[in-house]
Amino acid sequence: MVPLPGSITGLQRFGDAGYRFFVLSNQSGVGRGLQTQESVVACNEALKAVFQEHGVMITECLFCPHTEDMHCPCRKPKTGMWEELRARYGLTAEECLMVGDRPADIALGNAIGCPTALIGVTTEECPEQTYRALDLLHLVEQVLS
Repeated sequence: MVPLPGSITGLQRFGDAGYRFFVLSNQSGVGRGLQTQESVVACNEALKAVFQEHGVMITECLFCPHTEDMHCPCRKPKTGMWEELRARYGLTAEECLMVGDRPADIALGNAIGCPTALIGVTTEECPEQTYRALDLLHLVEQVLS
């Protein structure tokens, strides 16, 4: 697993500023039988280990294993995973920043009322976001300036 360019330095700077990191992902491949929940957990643990080697601690990774047609409450942009993290860690929307590369990520942030950041280049129609950046390094410069 190789982190995207700028991601380690960007997350280090966010961490130095007091941010905690949580990963929320839709993994419909589980619901479609293309992968197992165990393989997703293993991938998330590998991700955490790679970043931990660089002093970036990911607090928790949550994922929705359902397909879109199952209409579950945890699949982004629905707020189920956010509600779980909010209850477990006492988070408030005002202290969070939802960062993602898909419209569902931005829609989730908008639904909970926190600032949002769209990372990368997408041709998909996307809800309005607070920040837009090529990568995490460029994002941290915007947010912390």
